[in-house]
Amino acid sequence: MATAIRTFFTKFKRTELPGRITLLPRTEQTLLYQRRKYPGWIKWFYAIAGLDIFMTASTMDLVWRYWSEPTTVEASYGLDEEEEQSQRYVLRSTYQRFSAASLVFFAGAYAATILASMRSKYVLGFHITPNGLGGRAVFLQTYKTGMLHGYHIPLQECYLAPNTANKTPSLLLEVEGVRFPWHITPDNAQINGQDVKNPLQVKDAIVRAWGTQNLDPELSLFKPIHKK
Repeated sequence: MATAIRTFFTKFKRTELPGRITLLPRTEQTLLYQRRKYPGWIKWFYAIAGLDIFMTASTMDLVWRYWSEPTTVEASYGLDEEEEQSQRYVLRSTYQRFSAASLVFFAGAYAATILASMRSKYVLGFHITPNGLGGRAVFLQTYKTGMLHGYHIPLQECYLAPNTANKTPSLLLEVEGVRFPWHITPDNAQINGQDVKNPLQVKDAIVRAWGTQNLDPELSLFKPIHKK
């Protein structure tokens, strides 16, 4: 059992920093994209995580203490009606209850892992650095980096795609070796220090700065908005 638990958490351990991704301090330069605050549910992350832990622990306790099955064993002595009713069910085997409780534990742990990954995948800041000795790179700020630091990722390791699951024109930044993509959304965002008035401004500015390298074909057909 202990081996299974270690394997589970190893599978879902943080893979956000492959060797070619480095953590660097932010400069004073205004970022191409800056998000002022996270989605509302992230503020309640710890409450949601606590509820997940409580529900998981409570369900495991119920399964272990009360999961029973009908019994066909006849009592050898007289029982009144209330006692007879209570004797019609017996706890299932230790193996069955332990297996079911383990499944509940893994389900709760998986849900907590997904929530934590979703929280860390919302982008706070995004910028593309100019050509240098190592080529163009992406500077990325997330919940984990905070506002004073950011990930420095070679652009050749990145892939920019539209987020078709979102109704707003948002983007997904995929990086080789990272399990989940980062989300770039127009909500509460700024482009070059200016508040976004049209949701398409974020998509427009980032696609323009990105270029054609490792760009999703759907974005390559995107028609930039024209300012009046």
